[in-house]
Amino acid sequence: GMVFHSNRSCKPYSLGQYEVLERVSQRTGVPGLILEADMCDTRLYADEPVKNRIQAFLDLLEASSPSISAVDRESDSMEAAPPSVSPVGTGSDSMEAG
Repeated sequence: GMVFHSNRSCKPYSLGQYEVLERVSQRTGVPGLILEADMCDTRLYADEPVKNRIQAFLDLLEASSPSISAVDRESDSMEAAPPSVSPVGTGSDSMEAG
């Protein structure tokens, strides 16, 4: 799957991301997710909605790929804790576009 970060503080950077995601998904069949955040105004960010969207996306990927099972994901999560999700520029675990 593809994950994009749409930076609401930088409209030119984020311009066209939804179109790119749609076109790439149509051509490749690979699903995608766009996470929106504002690196200048953290009031527009909340952990729970982002975590819910990521979980729903992972569920979609799991459902579309028979090789990934819940058991595999559970054992992977026991080996390494998932990184925390926070707004860009607010800590060492920040998500960055890339």
